[in-house]
Amino acid sequence: MRVNSFINKYFGVILLCSAVAGLFFRFETIDSSVVIIISLATVIFSSFFRINLSSELYKSDWKTIFIFYGIRFLLFPVLVYFLALPMSNFYAIGFFLLLMLPSAVSSPAFSAMYEGDISLALKVLLFTSFASILLIPLLSSLILTKSVAIDTRYMFLILIYTIVVPFLAHIPFRRSKTITNFFVSNNALVTALGLMTIFVFSTSKNREIILNNPGKVMIYAAIAFVFFALAYFIGYFAIPGLGKLKRIALSVCSGANNIGMGVTLTMLFFPGETNVFFIIAQLSWIFVLIPMRYFYRII
Repeated sequence: MRVNSFINKYFGVILLCSAVAGLFFRFETIDSSVVIIISLATVIFSSFFRINLSSELYKSDWKTIFIFYGIRFLLFPVLVYFLALPMSNFYAIGFFLLLMLPSAVSSPAFSAMYEGDISLALKVLLFTSFASILLIPLLSSLILTKSVAIDTRYMFLILIYTIVVPFLAHIPFRRSKTITNFFVSNNALVTALGLMTIFVFSTSKNREIILNNPGKVMIYAAIAFVFFALAYFIGYFAIPGLGKLKRIALSVCSGANNIGMGVTLTMLFFPGETNVFFIIAQLSWIFVLIPMRYFYRII
């Protein structure tokens, strides 16, 4: 469809315009948190239709996945948090949360784009998504509650609502080829609409912080860009000895994480400035894909 092709081509511009649009709207009579949770759940619901759930998909690569998850999603977030904490409590929390987020629903598509192992990317996507339901609240309660008050039980429920419920809800609809083809064909449109809604409402809620600190916003963008680039490199070099296709898949799953989930969680559980950092990080998340394309070609 032309609409989906247009969205894929100008995805970054669309999200940027959504963030800017949020500065001009106020939603005082609408519960922004409910709207954002439903929007994220809808995006994830639609994306599950693109995943092949056949048993053949899950018969290999598990040793690689467990090692990768332990290094990238457990060891590294904790290490970075304690390294950054003496310099900045704000960035220590932000970096920890960014590193804990599961791989993005678009990571298998990006892996295919860069000629990586699509099967491995799919497995990492599913494993990190469901593991995050337990580990993000658990590690947050063990580490972050010393720096900021977090209702980790409610956070756990939010992750259930946005990951498990959409997964279970989409299963009966997979029996219909018409519905499946609709969501597969229009995933770009559904994803764009969901993320646009998240951006508009998140930005609107924090418009004063953004408008009063334009210089800080630029600093956030630059820091997030460097952060995501390093995350891609870490994923590529995390496990020595793997072939290039698998390294590309792990790199993409490391750098292209579910930043939309991060925007949602920081809006619900963290101070407004942390949410602003994640909103800006979403834009950097998109633009860092450009240099990575050339990195995979030359390495």
